[in-house]
Amino acid sequence: GTVPSPYGAGYYPLVADPKTTDFNRLYLDYTGLPHTLVRFGRQLVRIDNQRFIGDYDFAQLPQAFNGLLVENASVWQMRVTAGYFARVRNAFAAQADTDTVVLNARYEPSPLLKVAGYAYLQDQPDTGSVTGFADNSNRILGGRIWGGWKVSDALELLYSAELAEQRDYADGDARIDAPYRRVGGGLAAKRGYLRVDWEQLGSNEGQYGFQTPLGSTQLFTGRADIFATPPARGLEDLRTQIGV
Repeated sequence: GTVPSPYGAGYYPLVADPKTTDFNRLYLDYTGLPHTLVRFGRQLVRIDNQRFIGDYDFAQLPQAFNGLLVENASVWQMRVTAGYFARVRNAFAAQADTDTVVLNARYEPSPLLKVAGYAYLQDQPDTGSVTGFADNSNRILGGRIWGGWKVSDALELLYSAELAEQRDYADGDARIDAPYRRVGGGLAAKRGYLRVDWEQLGSNEGQYGFQTPLGSTQLFTGRADIFATPPARGLEDLRTQIGV
């Protein structure tokens, strides 16, 4: 029978888990170099906080990358990640050819100070972002700083700040030009934590909103995928987290 109004089709948000059979991991590792991992093949990739490169692990089908990834930790308290990917399969089972280069350097001299700098270069006209542009190829350059200061044995003060810029790349549309800002802080105790974070996906005067097509977006803009494509006017978010 029919479903009574208003509980008909389209009433609830869509969780678009596809019906498919595929490999999530199929790769070769080489560890013959000191403090270095070289991985080639289909792999799940999580870089830094996954805002821009992640595996979207909330869905039944994670995002997977085909290519080469190198991680090196030979310099004291530093981890450098570099990779090239020729194909990406997103969480909706859509496959796409890409020329994506990822570079990330993460330096952690102490719990009080941790720093990361990155460059993500995506030459891919159809990224899945519904912007109305014929070519969405883009580059993201930015940096993040975070850490925790121990006020006492039982209490730690947390902080973080991040700045990035997204511009057109390769043959990407010239209107791709938007900033990214995020600041946050809180308190962590032995039995739990409380923090507040403000994030802004900026806009190019309403022509283009900052996009994160390769990131684990559900960790930042919600699990209903309402903002899988942030609007052209940008997106601002203020959230509070409480945990144990």
